Amino acid sequence: MRTRLILLFISTIIEINTYTQGTTAIESHKDYEIAVCQNIVTNNQSDEYYIGCENGRIRYFENLTTLSKSASAIERNIYEDSLLNELRDFTISELRKNKAYFDKIKECLISNNPSCNDIRESILKTVRMESPKLRAMMSMMIPPPKFQRMKPILYNTTIKHKFLNKELKALTKEERVRIEEEAKAIKYHFTQAWFEQNFEKNKCIEKLSPTSFRFRPSKSRYSCESFHQRTLDEAVSYDMSKYRKELKKQYNNKLAKNPILAQIDLRGTESDKEILSEVTTVISDLAKQTSLSIDRLTHLKKEDEASLIRNDNILNSFIKDRGVSKVLCDVSQNLKDQEEFKEIRTDLALAGAALIGGGVCAFTAGIGCMIGVGVAAETIGISLAQNRYKEAALAFNSGLTTAQIYEDRKFERDFTLLLAPLSITGEIIGSSVKYTSKAMRYSPTGTSIDYDLKGIRKRDLYRQSTFINRSDKIGSRANFISKYEDYILTGPELNNRWIQNARATNASLYLDIENSALKRLNDTIGDKSLVTALTNSHKTIIATRINELLKKYPNIDIEVYSDFKSTRYAFVPKGIPSEIKAQLTKELNSVYQEANREFANMVKTMEGIPTQENIQGWFQAGIGGTADEAGQATKRSRSVDRSGQIASFQKVKFTIEEDVKNVVKYTARLNPNHPLAKVGLIERIDDQNTFVPTLEVFEVARKITGPSYARGEYLANELNQRFGSKLSIQEGQDLMKYIKNLDSLTPGLWIKERVHANLNSAVSGGMSGDITGMGARNIRQVAFDILNNDKNSPSDIVKVTREGEVKVTKTFNQIKARFNNIVKDVLDERQIEYTNACSGDDCVMIPSKELTAKDQIALVSKFASQENPSQFRLSIIPAGVKQNDRTNLALHGELIEKHLRKILTGVDAGKINHSKLRNLTIATKMPTQIKKGKIDLIIGVKETHEFTNDEQILIEKALKESIKKVNKELGSETVENNSHYSAGTMAWI
Repeated sequence: MRTRLILLFISTIIEINTYTQGTTAIESHKDYEIAVCQNIVTNNQSDEYYIGCENGRIRYFENLTTLSKSASAIERNIYEDSLLNELRDFTISELRKNKAYFDKIKECLISNNPSCNDIRESILKTVRMESPKLRAMMSMMIPPPKFQRMKPILYNTTIKHKFLNKELKALTKEERVRIEEEAKAIKYHFTQAWFEQNFEKNKCIEKLSPTSFRFRPSKSRYSCESFHQRTLDEAVSYDMSKYRKELKKQYNNKLAKNPILAQIDLRGTESDKEILSEVTTVISDLAKQTSLSIDRLTHLKKEDEASLIRNDNILNSFIKDRGVSKVLCDVSQNLKDQEEFKEIRTDLALAGAALIGGGVCAFTAGIGCMIGVGVAAETIGISLAQNRYKEAALAFNSGLTTAQIYEDRKFERDFTLLLAPLSITGEIIGSSVKYTSKAMRYSPTGTSIDYDLKGIRKRDLYRQSTFINRSDKIGSRANFISKYEDYILTGPELNNRWIQNARATNASLYLDIENSALKRLNDTIGDKSLVTALTNSHKTIIATRINELLKKYPNIDIEVYSDFKSTRYAFVPKGIPSEIKAQLTKELNSVYQEANREFANMVKTMEGIPTQENIQGWFQAGIGGTADEAGQATKRSRSVDRSGQIASFQKVKFTIEEDVKNVVKYTARLNPNHPLAKVGLIERIDDQNTFVPTLEVFEVARKITGPSYARGEYLANELNQRFGSKLSIQEGQDLMKYIKNLDSLTPGLWIKERVHANLNSAVSGGMSGDITGMGARNIRQVAFDILNNDKNSPSDIVKVTREGEVKVTKTFNQIKARFNNIVKDVLDERQIEYTNACSGDDCVMIPSKELTAKDQIALVSKFASQENPSQFRLSIIPAGVKQNDRTNLALHGELIEKHLRKILTGVDAGKINHSKLRNLTIATKMPTQIKKGKIDLIIGVKETHEFTNDEQILIEKALKESIKKVNKELGSETVENNSHYSAGTMAWI
């Protein structure tokens, strides 16, 4: 009897423990699909654990024995129910926040409340940045159709979201060009990666540069290309397929982060009005769908609460809000696994029923019966898949789940449709794209992987190009100009790569070549178009010859840059052996001289070239260990060597030392007793007892023309008249020499792309703004750089002046931004759409409709209220001006303003002090015809400043005088078409 009781007691304990283990044990996960849980690290070796509550906190237990001692064990199913209930409440709460946010956005989009400006700007910026990227991604991620007898393309010309049943706006010509370039770059990368991978073992592959290969050329029928091309094509096709899959993932991730992008149909180039209108419609729809989600969740049955666990976005937010813990993550992951298994189990049951029914029917009746069963099963499958698809769509649109879940549901629905009629299953095998090519290991800066595939391809194609056909004859002058005037050797991609490299000094050697005679030739030849064509023609000869030379150096790569007068090279990698670098330098020198001779022989008999011109001497070249050392060597080459060879930085650095000594020596003479100091034309450098001339002095000096021996005297006279200084001729000469020394030390400008800020499209009129003092700021900055630098070696000076140039560029960018912000503030308030652009020291604004007099006054008034009202020379042109005249008409207005200030500035009777004139913004209102008609002024005065009647009369007289001067200058340019501008009215505001 006792034995039976003991056995009963033991069996009861076992039953109790078995029940406790089944309802309390929590599965311990090592990997989580939930993003916020993926950093959890566990030291628990067991597959399960238990939780209990002690002192108001959850504790973990490794076994039942320790758990049984706790009086507050927590059963897993109770914890799960509590979690799901909290998740539902949290979801409803988050959806209500979303709804409130949608309503706020909608209100901002339809109102003009100033407090909504940031929201509207953020939306516009997002659409303009993200829509073009998304459209390109959609075009590339699906393989395009193939047509017989047509050249295959790499992208789709029609695009649509998987979330919409309509096609999106067609790709524009500009979009197609950009996407095609990207697609070609991707394909080129995969092609070169295959070449590189097989180079060592395949003797049919020839290395052209560190990043480019090809099949060895052969005229034989059985060439390397014919033998291996198919293998290469298959490899590239496979890689392209993998790449498209990766793009699809990126597409889903992008929409997961910004689901509204899935709803809008915009290119990103539309007007602000069009963008905001489309977004308003989308926001309204999303708000309705969010309300529907709230209603469904509010009435959700308890047994359906577990379905909430499938919403990734909300689950991550919920766990993060509650605090990430192992038990919360394990229970959530377990619920998520169960939900996914429910779907799998449902599908397996359906598949099993279809298989049994289909199998029996096929065995007894034949195909007809099997099709009937198959369609029945298909209908059920599609119904289930469609319901889950709709649920996922609603969750996605409400911001609850990710684009990937939505995509998975849609794929499930579509896949069911595709496979059911044939009763076939399949597998999708994919892997991520591996970027193993050495071409991608180092960017131009040398600090990261080079992902600029488009730039790499363009550089490689540049290196393999021949830019000039030596068998072509030069032809007529007109043909020569037509061929070369608008020729672009390198585009913005290559220029940008070189600039990045130069700033990081990530090369062994830099070469700089420029047309140093450009300004003189423009004056002596008198045809800027011809001089530009000559410069560009020389570039093609240099580029072709250097490319021919580089065939001998397949392990050396280049970055290349060109602008209106220069061509610049960087030879990489940084650690080229010294003997190879010496040999390359020697051969570059020979190539340079040969190119100059070839160019001179080609153009010496051309019409318009003076016979006495030393054509080979037009160009100068320098070489150095940094881009700026090469630039200084180029600038100074003629002063140390007239042999026509490339000058090295080592050869010219003594001249830099001399210039720096002269600058320091002159600066020592600038003190409170100097004539410039007595009229406020010097300024102290920080806390030092050191001074430099003010910006006005540099501005005046830059405008001095005439023979070099007399410029010092001209400068002294000009400063004395304008500012009342008492400089002697000698002091003027010393000042001019000082400024010339500084100018020689200014670094060259590196411009990624020359943007043309013009008014060609200003059908309804427009406005230009010329920034004053740009060149003067660059020269003055060099003075600061030298005096603030403890080390004055040539290399140090070159380095610090580049750093100074970066500071000045930042200042100019701020000034340009100020122009754009003023225009935006004024025209946005008046709901006038416009476009604007800045290039160099010029900015333009083109409104969508003609500005009224009140609009123009508001603009000038706003410019006058800034810290420096005279920062811009404003010129306003009306509607009705011929397209070819619009920009020149504005330039004439700027020229009149410049002469006006020069005439007025002074300390004598009939003049106005420069410090007072600085408080004026003067805008010229131009007539509809160029060189004919009245020119009005709008004059904005900074607050707290007043101009007397006498001063206003002086300005009126100066306007007439300045117009007379401009008429004379314009008339001397084109005698057959004299200028007849006249003075109009002046409006003071």
